[in-house]
Amino acid sequence: MVPLSTAIGRIITFAYTELVTLVDTLASRSESDRRSEILKYTEHMSDLLTKLLVLVRWAKHAPQIQKCQNVIAYLDSQNRYFDYAVDSIYATFLSMPGVRMRNYDVGNAVDILTTGTYQRLPTAISRAVPPPKLTKRQMRETLNAIDAIIRSRILKGEPLPSAMRTYKIANGRIIFMVQKEFEATLTLLQFEKDIPWHIVNVKLLV
Repeated sequence: MVPLSTAIGRIITFAYTELVTLVDTLASRSESDRRSEILKYTEHMSDLLTKLLVLVRWAKHAPQIQKCQNVIAYLDSQNRYFDYAVDSIYATFLSMPGVRMRNYDVGNAVDILTTGTYQRLPTAISRAVPPPKLTKRQMRETLNAIDAIIRSRILKGEPLPSAMRTYKIANGRIIFMVQKEFEATLTLLQFEKDIPWHIVNVKLLV
């Protein structure tokens, strides 16, 4: 950096040198040219000395200005740290879903420990699981129940063709026998009233 005294000395020397040169050249110029050159010199030196005055006043308050600059630099650095902290927190927020742990399944654990089974499966799943097979006793009871329902429908006046008066009820089925024509085996798939008969087998006797 150039000392202030050196800058002032150089400006004074420059102003004096320019003034001497102007005085030496004015004698050979016309009146209008002399006025123009004097005006140019005056304006130029006025601008130069104004800048020098600003520089001198700045140098007078340089310590306070330096403090202000230091404060501004400190605030700028703190602002950068704040922006970095905000960006880091946001980046951490974006990465959290990938590292988040699931909550413990306390509700299902309590169900299993208290009841011994899982209680919260959707009921629709039961339709996809085949029901357990019937025991022989259950099968026999079911067939007997179907026989009773078939017999009840026949006794209650189920409309039958005259040729199909001969029949046999057994094993959950009714077998109609028409001599020299056919033998038809029917059953009921549901126990509700007015359910149509379901044909199991037809055997031609012709």
